[in-house]
Amino acid sequence: MHTSSGWVLPALAAALWALGFVLFASHGVTVEGYALNDLMTFFGWINGLDQRMAPSVDFPAPVGALAHILPWLGSQVSGQFAGAMESAGVLVAAVLLALSCVALRGRASAPVATLFLIAVFGLSCVPWNPGDGAGVVSHVGFYNRWGWAALAVLMLLGCSGMEKRAGRLWLADAVVVAVVLVFLFFLKMTYFLAAFAFVVGFGLLLRRFLKAAVAGLAAFLCVVVAAQATAGYVLPYLQQVGGTVQATGLVWRDVVRINLPLILPLCVLAAVACILTARRKSALQDAAMPLFGLAACVLLAFQNAPSACAFALAPAFVQASALALDAKSRWSRLSPRAMSAVVLALLSAFLLPQFVVQAAAAGFHVNIAHFGGNGFGDGPYQSVELPRAGRIHTMGRDNMDYARTLFSGVALLGGGGGGGGP
Repeated sequence: MHTSSGWVLPALAAALWALGFVLFASHGVTVEGYALNDLMTFFGWINGLDQRMAPSVDFPAPVGALAHILPWLGSQVSGQFAGAMESAGVLVAAVLLALSCVALRGRASAPVATLFLIAVFGLSCVPWNPGDGAGVVSHVGFYNRWGWAALAVLMLLGCSGMEKRAGRLWLADAVVVAVVLVFLFFLKMTYFLAAFAFVVGFGLLLRRFLKAAVAGLAAFLCVVVAAQATAGYVLPYLQQVGGTVQATGLVWRDVVRINLPLILPLCVLAAVACILTARRKSALQDAAMPLFGLAACVLLAFQNAPSACAFALAPAFVQASALALDAKSRWSRLSPRAMSAVVLALLSAFLLPQFVVQAAAAGFHVNIAHFGGNGFGDGPYQSVELPRAGRIHTMGRDNMDYARTLFSGVALLGGGGGGGGP
């Protein structure tokens, strides 16, 4: 069954979003495994917006306004600080799942599109960073997870075999381009730069994508100009990003060694795309998307979380499976459907381990937040309830000592001890 059938993907996206709301946004509890100090920084951002302070204007941070506004919106859903980060992830999932449905239509079979939606849902909602253990539930770098998910959606627009779609649905693709660019620009600059490079590069490489790229970029520029004119976010934000780069320089990591388990699948995906298109006139265009994903992952991993390579697996999976169905390769005598089955089995072996660990992390979070269960590994988790913040579950002696210090400080300054200490 093809995704052009209409109602299948929107229904699945709605079901995933409803599941995310029930699991993560309905209980008003936050679980933070190892960085309670970072969580309190995020709560500080929420409090700043409560006091009508403007992101990037009244309090500096090298991330965009949405990294402040979305957690604040989450606090409006949860009614307190606890649960705000989880609720924010559910709000992000609503937008990215809707964009995924638009971008996937006509680009993938229903089973492949389903796997992609699950991947976007997991990156948006589950407070877990790819590469960590299932028991390490954390909101640290939440903007990185959201950035990976948005880039994955955007990269779908580089999938091959869409010449007919390009004439009919270019406006829908332009909407995806504009929304993702705006989202990433006001989230974190490094992810925006990767997205901008994709839109410009593929707009020049793929004739079918040029109109959508130009329209999306024009809409993005209009939003940025309007944001500066009305709220004044843009120029202070750019100044802070520039100041951060000057102060810290470019961060170079041992990316290949750290990310080898994630880079290898991307190399295989790029090789699959090249092999499947060896006799096609559009071989370079067909291989461009997974090759771009590989390059973007490595460069992003230099500047951000070292597991950034994970996001490109899902769109590359869509691309390779689509190419397999249309395979005209001299490398195989298999029929396109047999080739597709082989490729899907190979790619599933790369994707499923991430899904399994991510699902385990989600279950771990739900067990603690809904049922008060204890952790494992570095656990057990303990809970602390702070005035205004609500109930937070965390683990480790350092985190609990930090929580006790915060609680004592609040009581000393007259905030009361209404929640009880850890």
